[in-house]
Amino acid sequence: LTFSKTFDITVNDVNEPPVNLQVSASTLDENVPSGTIVATLSADNPESAVQTISWALLKNAGGRFSIPDGTNQLKAVGIFDYEEQTTRDVQVRALDSGSPTAFSDAVFTFTIQDVNEPPTAITLDNTVKKEQCPDVGCTAQTAGVYVGEFSSTDPETGNTHTYGISVSSIFCFLFGDINIFRAIRHG
Repeated sequence: LTFSKTFDITVNDVNEPPVNLQVSASTLDENVPSGTIVATLSADNPESAVQTISWALLKNAGGRFSIPDGTNQLKAVGIFDYEEQTTRDVQVRALDSGSPTAFSDAVFTFTIQDVNEPPTAITLDNTVKKEQCPDVGCTAQTAGVYVGEFSSTDPETGNTHTYGISVSSIFCFLFGDINIFRAIRHG
């Protein structure tokens, strides 16, 4: 003998968290201006027909990233210096608008791209030189006197530098090596 009966079973929807969290870029140039959008965040939401996703920043690489007003835009707000560190991690949270709110977290690593930066702190090792030429012309012994040597600081290692000088009405300057110059009486 057997007996059968049909039952109706109601399946209640459970709010599921966002999945497949992604970032649109994984690299950014060093020295990117503060406020620049460096990536867009995205996620899939199983409840997408009725819910929206907002974003929160959990770890911002020492204050270098922000997410304005829960949007999906990741902005640079701090300094990114390739010579200091070549990667930066950011941890984000995707929150849905369900009740109760469900969320998922993800960590994204950004590779900082090196940009050729200009040299700074150009110096001359000798800024005082005794007068070598009389008022009327230079002699062979006084022309071409060593004046000094330039140097500069460059965050990029291995770069070479070329220096230029404005010519005065009295002296012209000749470069021997790349960073050594000599004064010659002119005019």
